[in-house]
Amino acid sequence: MLVSVLASGSKGNSTLITTDRVKILIDAGKNQKYLETALNQINLSLKDIDYILITHTHADHTSALKTIVKSHKPAIVLTELMYQDLDYLKNYENILLLTDNLELEDLVIENIKRLLQNGHFYYSLEFDLSQSYQNKTSFFLKNKGNI
Repeated sequence: MLVSVLASGSKGNSTLITTDRVKILIDAGKNQKYLETALNQINLSLKDIDYILITHTHADHTSALKTIVKSHKPAIVLTELMYQDLDYLKNYENILLLTDNLELEDLVIENIKRLLQNGHFYYSLEFDLSQSYQNKTSFFLKNKGNI
């Protein structure tokens, strides 16, 4: 497994998690050209991304998303509140929408947790619809430390 921070800061955030089976982009901050260049440096491209997990809808986490979904077709994983906030996703067909009444939520979270495990670190993904960040439901990724 490879975890690559592609962008981190007030102008954009994006982290790539790759395994033998899947490539997940956590957030799509900055712009499409920046992310493509960063991915090219590790011999990948935006066309290789299977999922984009949105943690919340601030521009520094979503600024490249609109152009990415026009030219590539990754599955976008987000909550109902986030989906409502991002109007340009309304006609996008590859959405994995998480709501508090879907059993799918637990399945997706468990699969992502499994993908984020390796021999040195365990990352847990918390999905809590009772917490909001600027009135938008958020995901939280925490490093649980060495195991």
